[in-house]
Amino acid sequence: MNKRMRAETMVRLGRLVMVSAVLLLQACGGGHKSAAPVPVYTNPTGYYENTGTLPALSITDLQGMIAGDRFIMVSKLQGYYYDGQITVVGNTITSNLVQQLGTPGVPYDTATLSATINNSDHSISGTLVYTSDGHSDSFTLHYATGRANSTVSAIINAGGNPSWTGTLYSMVADPLTFSLADNTLGAAAMTTIAPMTTVNNANFRNCVFTGTLTPITGTSLYEATITTSGCLNTSANTNSFGGPYIYTGFAALRTQTALNDTLVLAFNMMNSGYYALFGEFQ
Repeated sequence: MNKRMRAETMVRLGRLVMVSAVLLLQACGGGHKSAAPVPVYTNPTGYYENTGTLPALSITDLQGMIAGDRFIMVSKLQGYYYDGQITVVGNTITSNLVQQLGTPGVPYDTATLSATINNSDHSISGTLVYTSDGHSDSFTLHYATGRANSTVSAIINAGGNPSWTGTLYSMVADPLTFSLADNTLGAAAMTTIAPMTTVNNANFRNCVFTGTLTPITGTSLYEATITTSGCLNTSANTNSFGGPYIYTGFAALRTQTALNDTLVLAFNMMNSGYYALFGEFQ
């Protein structure tokens, strides 16, 4: 074989190697093929403004608080309280069994919940399906953007006054006033006494409510833990096991007319749904 023939053979072999490499890259997914986008999910934790709706109950001031696996919704205007344990997968929220209160202090139904978190505005749209008769109600919640993380000093000094006055729904007709103080253990300590003229629920007459509002790290919410004592109805002081009644829930600051001038407080007895207490304090 002369030099010219050998050179032509080498060129053909080189081209064959290049074509084979291209085909191999294409077969293995090389080239310009892009990877599938990674889904982006919105964390539902936080406070939801009092502009949500639950049309079936004529609610237009629905507000919500979500942290961990707990989801609380309240309406001041309609005296509505909802408390449930939820599961969040991706942008979907579900709960198989939820204690729900439509009438203050009277747990009248349970419900399942399914909802979707909207990535674009962090809103939540969902449905409650009641176990009593199977009917369903839709609801929406609007996320409160730009909220600072909760701190002890913020809740004590909000509005320049550590005292808060308001009405706890399902318990009293007269306003309650309580002060908050730093307990030096990372929480705000709260003590207040229910008025003697409690009319909505006589069990709470003259009760002393003592508890803490503890910032939930990385959120705008506080965890509320409250006990009762000194009630004229002595059965309201201790449970069937001889210990104090313990209420748990959430609190959040929101703006009504001035920055952080309103404290939203919602809790119930050991998550049972009975004696749910909630209100707004200024």
